[in-house]
Formats: sequence, C-alpha cells, structure tokens
Amino acid sequence: MHLSLQTVTLVSFAATAYIASPVPPNYSPSSLACLSSARNNGTYRLQTSSLGYHDQSLTGVPGDGQPWNQDLNLLRTVGINPEDYGLPPLDPNDPAPISPCLADLELLAADRLAACPPNLYFEGVIGRPPIFRSWTSPAYANDGFMLLGIALANITGKSLDQLYSSAVFNPLRMSNSTSEVPPQPDWSQCVISGNDTSLWAVPTSLSVSSGGIFSTINDLAKLGTAILNSTLLPSNKTRQWMKPVSHTASLEFSVGAPWEIYRYTHSDAGAVTDIYTKIGDANNLTGYATLLLDYDAGFNILTAGSTLQKSNLAATIANMITTTMIPTLETQAFAEAESNFAGTYRSNPPDLNSSLTLTVNKSSTDPGL
Repeated sequence: MHLSLQTVTLVSFAATAYIASPVPPNYSPSSLACLSSARNNGTYRLQTSSLGYHDQSLTGVPGDGQPWNQDLNLLRTVGINPEDYGLPPLDPNDPAPISPCLADLELLAADRLAACPPNLYFEGVIGRPPIFRSWTSPAYANDGFMLLGIALANITGKSLDQLYSSAVFNPLRMSNSTSEVPPQPDWSQCVISGNDTSLWAVPTSLSVSSGGIFSTINDLAKLGTAILNSTLLPSNKTRQWMKPVSHTASLEFSVGAPWEIYRYTHSDAGAVTDIYTKIGDANNLTGYATLLLDYDAGFNILTAGSTLQKSNLAATIANMITTTMIPTLETQAFAEAESNFAGTYRSNPPDLNSSLTLTVNKSSTDPGL
C-alpha cells in the first residue's frame, strides 16, 4: 500500500492487526532497527543463566547509537574550528579521543565485528560518561542493549545470531526472520526503499542486539502472538516483563524493558489502556510492534521511504490504527462481558433468600460490570 502526494510516493507500508491466534506466512523482509531490543530483552529471559536486575542498571551507560558514530562525527569536522564553538581544538591524529574501532576504516566498512570486537568496543566507551546514573531517570541507550547482547553471548557460549535462531525464530517458526543480511539472490523479495542497498544491507555486528533484525509483517505477528500467549515464557514471567519500570515527565508515557508504553485515555469513560510498543527508526525504515494486553491483541507496522516525513507518516498510521482499533475492541469487550457474566444469580438453598444481579454499565462513569 502506498501513501502518495500527486505522483511522488512518500512511503510504502505494511500493517497487520491480530488477536492471539495463528497467522499465515508471508515473505517481504524489512530491516527492523530498534525493534531488535524487544527480542534481545526477551531472549535474555529465556536463558537459564540469569543476570537478575543488572540488565536494568545498564541505563547508566553512554547513549551512542553505533559505538563509533560520535567519533565519526568528530572526524568529519576536519576543516571546522571547534574553538569557534567554545570547544577545545581537535586533532584527528590523536588516538586518545577516537574509538579504537576506527583504527581501520576500510575494515570497519567491510567487517564491523572484526574491526570492533567486544574488547575494543569496551575500550572505546569506558571513558564516556553515562547520560544518567543508574536508576535515576529513564533514557534510551543503544549501548545498554549492546552490553546486554555481549553478556548473553558470554553466558550462553553462543553468538547472538545463534541465540536469536535457537531461542526465538525456530521455536516460533519465524522462517523469514534473520539477524544477518539476507543473501543477495533474495533481495528481489525484500523491501528496499529506492533499491538503495547501502543503507539496508549493512551487517550490524555488535549492535545487532539494539537494532539489526530482518523480518516480515507476519513473522512479527507470530512474535506478538507468542508474547500474548506466553508461548516461550511462563505466564508469570510474561506478566513480570509486561510492566512499567519507570515513568516519564509526561502522564501519557511510561517505560518498560524495553517497552515504550503509551497510556491511551478513552474519551468517553476516561479509563486508561496501556499500549506496549517497540519502535524502530533508522535510515529509510520505520517499524512499530504494538501489544494491547487488556484485549489480547496487537498490531505491527513496517514502513520504507526516503522522504524526510517517513517517520511522522508511520506515527500517523499507528495513531489511526490505535484510535480505530481500541474503541472497536472495547465495544466487543462490553458485548462479551454482557454475554458471559450479566444476569441474576440466586442461591441454591431454598431457605437462603440471596441473589445478585450483574449488568453492564455502558455510561461514561464507572464503566464495566
């Protein structure tokens, strides 16, 4: 489906909504940026070795995207005088401020894991100050998910590619999902915005645990259905996972691990429905994975487009689905509650005059039974 302005295609998108039930297969892989964080955090909970709550304290780390991005930006400032901006002069030949992952730029472009193994990554970030101290304020940090990924690999003795396959993809039959760039003969079946593979077919190496999964809209539905049904986790662990960890300065948003939780307020009753989302946005791609626990339902969106407005368009699509889907689910919930529970209940003993009548209150005050 396309949203078009005159003859210019702004964005291509696919969306699917589901109730906790099986979904059919489909093959149109798209890269999933930060949606990988949800899988990484869920994969951790599948392991018998436990990091306890240490994964939450990973908020006390720098907020870099790729571990070398800030240093690349420094290198690109050659010809600009930092002193004009009140900054100390920069010497690109001084290795001290530059990540060791950038020692060989050609190797970095060809094989990021070889250029930036964990030991060099640690050396490059250890001197960077955290955005916040642990357990002070919520903040998104790709580095936290990369550290968690490295810990998972060390604990299990497997690579993250192996972990994703053995713990998530294979058990859920997500046959069109991978943490590696699909082979080139399959690219014709993939969603590549403008056929520009320079921003799509990029091995992510260490950052695969924060963003780097290739998947399809239907494979994402399988993942969402599995979370709602506790297919891979015990029910109590799923309930523990699907909870806020912290709140933000806005009453409409909370933070989970790794959930971005939007608190939807029903216009008629004022009740609140928490929407557990994971949003991915990188290069030409934007994705939403969304779970509505109150209704055992969810939806996913994958978009691709080279326009500067592609992220806003994806958000608009998500808002349209939300404002349409939730009132419909709420109406269905009322109908099911009335069918399953409404009525008059009387005691069996004839000498006990006791009864209870349950009705569904559909008014804007105190809705429910």
